[in-house]
Amino acid sequence: MGEALSRLRLSLYGLLALPIAAASLPIYIHIPKLYAQHYGISLATIGALLLLVRLIDTLQDPIIGYLSDKAVSRGISRMRMMQWSLPLFALAMLALVYPLAPAYAALWLCVTLVALYTCFGVVSINYYAFGAEWQRDYHAQIRISAWRESFVLIGILLASVLPQVFSNAMGQVVGMQVFGVLIAGWCVLMIPLAKWGLPAPQSAPVEASTLSLRGAWRAMMKSRDYRWLLIIFFLNGFANSIPATVVLFYIADVLELEAQSGYFLGLYFLAGLLGIPLWLWLARRIGKKRCLLISMIASAIAFVWAFTLGAGDATAFYLVCTLSGLCLGADMAMPPALLGDLLKREGHDATGAFFGVWNMVWKLTFALAAGIVLPALAWAGYDPSGTPDASSLAGLSFAYALAPSLIKCVAALLLWQSPIESHHDNQHPSSPESPMRL
Repeated sequence: MGEALSRLRLSLYGLLALPIAAASLPIYIHIPKLYAQHYGISLATIGALLLLVRLIDTLQDPIIGYLSDKAVSRGISRMRMMQWSLPLFALAMLALVYPLAPAYAALWLCVTLVALYTCFGVVSINYYAFGAEWQRDYHAQIRISAWRESFVLIGILLASVLPQVFSNAMGQVVGMQVFGVLIAGWCVLMIPLAKWGLPAPQSAPVEASTLSLRGAWRAMMKSRDYRWLLIIFFLNGFANSIPATVVLFYIADVLELEAQSGYFLGLYFLAGLLGIPLWLWLARRIGKKRCLLISMIASAIAFVWAFTLGAGDATAFYLVCTLSGLCLGADMAMPPALLGDLLKREGHDATGAFFGVWNMVWKLTFALAAGIVLPALAWAGYDPSGTPDASSLAGLSFAYALAPSLIKCVAALLLWQSPIESHHDNQHPSSPESPMRL
């Protein structure tokens, strides 16, 4: 690992995740509530729009990955592609929180989200591919993933607290606009930082046979472990996406603690950040697969408790956020590290294409969560702008807590049965020569 993985370079790499992660949380959590309450769009319409936009987004990610690999083969670095995309990402974020045509809010939401997701796809695919190509050593991949996801959690932590702080002080609309300006400025500041201090990964050139969508797809589908990993990643991601989509509605109407929503989210992501060293230590000793399996089971057990909570149960929900949040670090760090190991072990070189499909699956979980859960809640009679009855609140609690816990248990069962890493765990015992440290 040596100098190539010095703490300075790992920090620079991690800092690139901050504005991306901080911008992504409001899209999933705050934007549906903002447009529903202040721009007159129904939950059913928002759910349908988010599903449509996400489907467009998921279809374009493999193409972005393929084009990124092709650009790398022609001498354009992944870091350069990120630098080109960050200013456009910043502009799209500003447009999302400053709708210039409120009378056409639904159309504006659709167009700005497509632009934002396209820029996000270019940045995130190349960012994760850069990490996978940077160092392909088994333990190095854990360390790179841990640093990256630690900064992701810091960005999400700020994004969970700051919008609520700004909204409490200025109102929801102005508060989100101030937050959007902050994120846009942050993205621009990252451009020179991305250029400084991070060497291009010393990866093998991409073979011509994989520089086609068909060739890359064939390579992916031939990999049994990759197929298993995608299915498990999808189910686990879907279990995480459902509560992310409805959490603010749950806090506001089931717990009746809307003023504390930012603090609940902040505690959840802070616990996730603090839990990463624990999962790092555990992964070093029992392997990434077993580490992820333990975190998924523990998360489901902790989170299902939220189904029993009601109005005013602040202390209990803070505890739920802490316990389930502690498991978040493994949920975020282990899957991309497992994918990085797979790419090295099986000798795949079209890294961008693999992460393009990976990104597609991740985004599809949010599309389905919004496209299924929000219309289902509207069909069940839940209206966030009115006074929900007991039946609709029970449906909201089921959607927020019980359904995701059941899905996560299914994902954990599949991971336990899968061949992923089982033949690989014992090849990398803990050793003084490979220190696991942040």
